Amino acid sequence: MAGRFLKNGALCVVAIVFSALLLEIGLRAGAHLGWIEIDINPLNGFWADIDPDFGVWHRANVSYTHEKSCFSVTYTSNSYGALDKERSRRSPAPRVVVLGDSMMEGLTLGTPQRLSNRLEEMTGIEHLNFATSQTFGPIQYLLAYETLAKKFDHDLVLVGFLPENDFTGGLERLLSLLRSPLDGQGECLRGESTGARHRRGDRENASSLAGDGGLSPARYWVSRWRTLARMSRNSGADWVE
Repeated sequence: MAGRFLKNGALCVVAIVFSALLLEIGLRAGAHLGWIEIDINPLNGFWADIDPDFGVWHRANVSYTHEKSCFSVTYTSNSYGALDKERSRRSPAPRVVVLGDSMMEGLTLGTPQRLSNRLEEMTGIEHLNFATSQTFGPIQYLLAYETLAKKFDHDLVLVGFLPENDFTGGLERLLSLLRSPLDGQGECLRGESTGARHRRGDRENASSLAGDGGLSPARYWVSRWRTLARMSRNSGADWVE
């Protein structure tokens, strides 16, 4: 009886392991072929789930080429991960802190075309850009300001809102973390997998952000749930309106 029980248990373990491997292979193949939208690699990409307070952020001191059929732009992060030129923490001159999502970050735009850069050029006042894309909402704007942006001398705060998704309820916003991170960015961004080139110093790595390397699709969703839990813990807000 005991031997039969052990044999059945071993068969169950083998079946579970085989099913998990088959699922993983299927998810990777689906992402590679574009059947499943997994557009970023939260732990290994340029945008990464790396900040302990507000989640997604840019890797520091990295240049990244974002290519699609309708655009090709290169982003460069500074030493603290902002998509901006290097800024000092102290300044006697007036400065503006900029917060927001992809619209303020300048996703798909060359740096000179971004709103913050245009305002800086027009006014002569430094605009420090702390915006980022990949599902970044008002709760995270506040967390980014409280834990990072306010450490830099500034006189004003400019916050960009996108009515399409920034005015949804708190619970809906949290659940939106489980959607594809490039939802709402346009047909071009949704229509094909993303080619990327990361450069850190002399190291260059050509990769696909649609699941070819680094984080697996299964671990991707685990990471999204972890970000949701972190935001809930850090904000202390009432999520249900």
